[in-house]
Amino acid sequence: MPLSTTSYFFASLDDLMAAALAVVADRVAMRLDESVRTIVRTKLTAEEAIDHFIDTLLGLPCEDVAAQFEIYLECARRPQLQAAAHQIMVSVERAAESALRVLGIATPGERVQLVVAMVDGLALHRRAWPRGDADRRALSNALRTVVAGFRALDALSVGDDASSATG
Repeated sequence: MPLSTTSYFFASLDDLMAAALAVVADRVAMRLDESVRTIVRTKLTAEEAIDHFIDTLLGLPCEDVAAQFEIYLECARRPQLQAAAHQIMVSVERAAESALRVLGIATPGERVQLVVAMVDGLALHRRAWPRGDADRRALSNALRTVVAGFRALDALSVGDDASSATG
């Protein structure tokens, strides 16, 4: 494609990159939102919901995952691209928060950043060193461990609330 074609539609390379990344962000958001809707609509068990979410994450096109991390890194050099990065991050956080809510986790909005950072970190590792089934097991173990930890903290919090109400 000739440079004049792109410069006709985009004022700068940053504008072109932001538009392309917005397309990726929309695709990622659509897949994650559909995954959460499926979890809610079909009333999956906690284990099934986690497995479904893992299938969605591992089923994202490699090009979209690569673009996601490329924009994160590019934001350090071009802060004007942060809006596109934020769009991706918000969509992932929204889906993860909905999944935590469906799993009965208290205060999912306060905990979602931890989940997303873990999921993103494991995705970045998969890009650098794909390990097949071991990647699925690592993501599954990590999500199940975090959910179990949240549930344990929630149970302690409920116990603390009950003892302070009676004491």
